[in-house]
Amino acid sequence: MARDTNKLFATASPTFSLWFERFMGGAHKRMGDQTNPDLALPIGAFVEAQGMLEDDWNRAESVQEAEEIEELACAILGGLSAALRGEEIPKLDAAGLLQHFEEGRDHPTKPHVPLCLLGRFKGERGERYHILPIAWVTDSGIHNGRWFSRLVRSLQRKHKEHGAVFSDRQGKRKHASR
Repeated sequence: MARDTNKLFATASPTFSLWFERFMGGAHKRMGDQTNPDLALPIGAFVEAQGMLEDDWNRAESVQEAEEIEELACAILGGLSAALRGEEIPKLDAAGLLQHFEEGRDHPTKPHVPLCLLGRFKGERGERYHILPIAWVTDSGIHNGRWFSRLVRSLQRKHKEHGAVFSDRQGKRKHASR
């Protein structure tokens, strides 16, 4: 019989014995874990990905396919430019983006894309609405303005004036993990 914390099950494997379980616990205590931290991706990888997305967008055979590419590009590049973590990206609010987009685009000295996020972020407790300005074009060549202009036109074409920008057909916010 093999022993787990909550159940017993039949096995002939010697690695499921009480002795082996204790051996592995002791070995782990003595050797520890080998961790490999997540490494940053070079900015060149994002510039190259932007070029590939641009090629795909130009070759899109339908409006729906082009809109899917626009959403993907905005999620990747907007998340990079605003330093957002995974589940913060889908919190982009359509009403805020549409309301503040022209103001950011037409700024006299620093054109930018205003990312309007709705929800709780990074351990904050009071605020539920954040506007994060990201550069229209970064020094490294990320063209946030081009992609978000396309996304805004798409939202206007679909008459989507509220709710999450990244949502499914039923209007429910998409998750970054799915």
